[in-house]
This record gives sequence, C-alpha cells and structure tokens, in this order.
Amino acid sequence: MAALIINSERHEWQAGEYDSVLDIMLAAQERELWNPGASIAKVVVDGEGVEPLDETTLRAIPGANAEIEITLVEEKERPLGETVTEAGAYLEKLEEGLGQLAEKIRMEAEPEHYKRLREGLEGLSAILDLIGLLRDRLEVDASLNEACQEYMRDLNDKLMELNDAQESQDPTLIADILEYELVEAIQELRPLLSRFESFVK
Repeated sequence: MAALIINSERHEWQAGEYDSVLDIMLAAQERELWNPGASIAKVVVDGEGVEPLDETTLRAIPGANAEIEITLVEEKERPLGETVTEAGAYLEKLEEGLGQLAEKIRMEAEPEHYKRLREGLEGLSAILDLIGLLRDRLEVDASLNEACQEYMRDLNDKLMELNDAQESQDPTLIADILEYELVEAIQELRPLLSRFESFVK
C-alpha cells in the first residue's frame, strides 16, 4: 500500500508489487486526482526530493510501499495579446532564418538543413493555428476574415510547390521557393497577425 499526497491531500493507494513511482503517478492522473492542466512543481518520495524530475528517474524508484508527495501548481492561461506579440517576434526570426537556410541548401544540402526546414514549417503551422484560434474566439471584421482566407489560399499554393520540389529532390528549387516564396509569405503574414492586436487589447 502506497500513500499519495497531492497538495497536502492524502490518498491511500493500492500499488502493485513492481509499480514504480511513475506508474502510480500516471494511474493517479488517469483517475483525475489532479487537474491535467496543472504542472508538477515537486515530488518527494519517503522524505527525499526527486531530482532530476523526469520520467527516467521516477520510473527507477519503487513505489509499492512509498509515501509519494506531489506539489502541483495551476498554470494560468496567458493573455492572448502577449501570445500575439510573441508570435510576431517569432515570425521576424523565422523570416530571417528561412532566408539563411535557403542559402545553405543552395550551397550544400545537408540532412540538418532539411531538419531545420521542417522545424520552421512546424513553427509556421503553429502561428496559423493561433490565427485560426483568434478568428474563432474574437469578433473580427469581415475584411480581416477575408484577408486570412486569401492568405491561406496563396500560402497553400506555395507549400504545394515546396512539396513538389522536395519530392523531386531539387535543392536549388527548394532554396528558390524558400527565399522568394516562403520568405515573402512570412512578410505578408506579419502585418496580418498584427491586425489581430487591436481585438485582443
């Protein structure tokens, strides 16, 4: 029998003989003993703080007869305005980074360069998801909605061109699309994103 103490609230826990502390914590989370939006600030097992606080360490600690004390902190939802500002700063760096990446791919395409390209496109996708969220949550005007739809149509065409270039394994064409098409798309996205700032203040 293990004892699970979550923010000072004690629970007696029927643990299996070979259960680790991680097993018990995951099971407790599945039973919704704490809010999934909360973060784990500290874990103490039998009076000893767990460091580093990661899955490998927690998996290595036997939990069957342990007293496991978990301190949680509720994560506050960040203001949308702050998120929009940070997204704008990210796009500025992404624009510069894709321009530099185009030069590197043109000179000598390396696996690392394509990895960075994938990460950049994932970052761009996250910004587009944010814009979708803003459009859903806020009462934006029709002209901004129309501008977003037109932008997405144009961007999708450019991404299809990039995909075709990648499938044909043509580094020169990939570099050209990055430098002349995607960098331009990000330049257009930055003022579009900034138009949402007036709706979130």
